[in-house]
Amino acid sequence: MPYLEMPAMEQVSGNLAGQANGAVTQYTFCSIDGDAEIATATSGFAGICTDTAADNVQTGLKVYGIYRLAVNGNSVNIAAMDPLKPTTGGLGVKAATDKDKYSAIALEASTTDGDNIPVVLAHGFVSAT
Repeated sequence: MPYLEMPAMEQVSGNLAGQANGAVTQYTFCSIDGDAEIATATSGFAGICTDTAADNVQTGLKVYGIYRLAVNGNSVNIAAMDPLKPTTGGLGVKAATDKDKYSAIALEASTTDGDNIPVVLAHGFVSAT
């Protein structure tokens, strides 16, 4: 069976469990906030929310491995191997500016807003050189 066709929990990956701070959506960028709760991330380093959850409900946060991510590939097209960063609503967008923090690498291209693509969670900074 190809690796990307394996159920997510059978792949090599790491998950954290926690309580949602505000509603969170599956497959969007989320992070641990100052209250040690999982919240939608709109910037900085992030993981990916594993379940849609209402405020104060248990959810999960994928912190490494391969998973799916909701992206906006419409405004700036995403190519395979592009670094992705969080934006409004936790969607992934292409990180292209020098010193942008990225949290995932696209494994497929996207040209659609709200597309859902496979990514590998990897954190770093974009370098213009």
